[in-house]
Amino acid sequence: MRKVDAADPPDRPCALRTDRPDRFRAVSATLLSRFPSEPPRVAGPALLSCSTTVFYRGQRRLRAAVLVDPADPAKPAPLLPGMAAEPARGAVVSTGELVSARRAGPGWIAVFGGNAAQREALLRSLRTTP
Repeated sequence: MRKVDAADPPDRPCALRTDRPDRFRAVSATLLSRFPSEPPRVAGPALLSCSTTVFYRGQRRLRAAVLVDPADPAKPAPLLPGMAAEPARGAVVSTGELVSARRAGPGWIAVFGGNAAQREALLRSLRTTP
């Protein structure tokens, strides 16, 4: 992982940017420098965070992450913990009291912190480079 400009991330896979910088201020971001050359050995479904960005909406802190399949980022990532079925295309789902997510290509964008309405607003504003 390496630090990148949160307000203007590079045009690289997994980079997160918001369509609403007036509502969500990006303050710090990290991006995976490179994907592993060999798939990691893991038991059961696994996820790899290829980027994280911290956003503020007023004084409220939210952290967004792009999660992919660690063996093949181009393959659909497994369901997140707490999910029973694949959500409808474009749907935002809560996977716990503090986490909401939506599909982004084959992976997920997950947002932690804030309340459900704030997480959904941020998720709807986020874009990631495939």
